[in-house]
Amino acid sequence: MAHEFLHVMANIIGWLYVIFWGLVCYPQIIMNYKLKSVEGFKLDFPFLNLTGFLFYSISFTVGYLKEHPFNNYGLGKIDLQDVVFAWHGVFINIIFNVQSLIYKRGNNKLSTFALCFTVFAWSSFITFFFCTEVLPSDGVSASINYLKYAGYMKIGVSLIKYVPVAYWNFVRKSTQGFSVATFLFDFAGGGFSLMEAFLDYYIGETTQLNPVKVTLGVVCMSYDLLLIFQHFVLYGNKNKRISIETPDPEAIRDSLREQLVNHKDTEITQQ
Repeated sequence: MAHEFLHVMANIIGWLYVIFWGLVCYPQIIMNYKLKSVEGFKLDFPFLNLTGFLFYSISFTVGYLKEHPFNNYGLGKIDLQDVVFAWHGVFINIIFNVQSLIYKRGNNKLSTFALCFTVFAWSSFITFFFCTEVLPSDGVSASINYLKYAGYMKIGVSLIKYVPVAYWNFVRKSTQGFSVATFLFDFAGGGFSLMEAFLDYYIGETTQLNPVKVTLGVVCMSYDLLLIFQHFVLYGNKNKRISIETPDPEAIRDSLREQLVNHKDTEITQQ
């Protein structure tokens, strides 16, 4: 009876993590739409995030669809909600990146580092896949390797994708144009993801923790705390608290432009 209850709880918590993590991009997308601008949110984040979710989708979709005696190719337990979450992430980040192409960007540009990292990530994955899947090798080992590699690339993206956002807030000394709800949802999703992974392990649904989900949960929650701290503590007094429900888009755009011009002038002075 207790085992059945825990199993149901694990399933509910699993869908809660999908819901909260799935909501992550919507507040920022809505804010971008209302402002018709992406000047307040560093463009590296959605660009890198799309790559990360593509890797996540490859890793978890193949691991879910292919039955294998070795714990889903060494990835631990993978549920349907994991696959749904992964592909939803791809879809919503495509929308996010389209916004960055059609809305006003100001001085907010995609960094060379983000472009170079993305090229490196895909080049290394394709090379790894070719060496382990196309060239003669042990099929089981190769499958474990390339799926794990894709999962670890997702972790690599998550380790760096938050840094440009935090730095962008820092140089502007403001979080205007940045939706903190994005990272509140992210924090909640990370917590539920960790709870599900440990609960599945505790009740014996898997013989090992899912290394990708656990690491992602810890990394996301850590960065979320930093960004939430920036918004409410470091720059809270400097933000004009204009509600997303009743914004004055022109006032926010003017403020964002002023911050970006001040930042550009500071860089010129330092040079």
